[in-house]
Amino acid sequence: MFGGLGNLGSLLNIAVNMESRIKNMKEKLEGTDVTSVVESQDEHNASKIVEINANGLGGNIRVSISPSLLVAECKEELETMLRQAMEEAVRKATAVIFSDAQQFARESGLPGMDKLFSGFKNE
Repeated sequence: MFGGLGNLGSLLNIAVNMESRIKNMKEKLEGTDVTSVVESQDEHNASKIVEINANGLGGNIRVSISPSLLVAECKEELETMLRQAMEEAVRKATAVIFSDAQQFARESGLPGMDKLFSGFKNE
């Protein structure tokens, strides 16, 4: 009648282990830095740079903008460069999360978890 309790204990151990690993993964992602740099040149070959840094969770965002972009004539260019840099930073943060989630699923010990992310593309 209670012969399956050994499996329950095993599942409880896996659940406790997963909780710890999820906490560790979140801490790792918070400590991972992704950087996106978009650069253009003006008519005098001076670099105009927008740089975005974020952690692996896409938070703690920092923005750096070349002073040459902080003039009214560059408003549209600055907006475009900011959008491009933000999109790239989000893609990089998502790739970090996706990669860690795949590894977590593979190492979870639960049947079928290794296939959890097989239908998703990491771009």
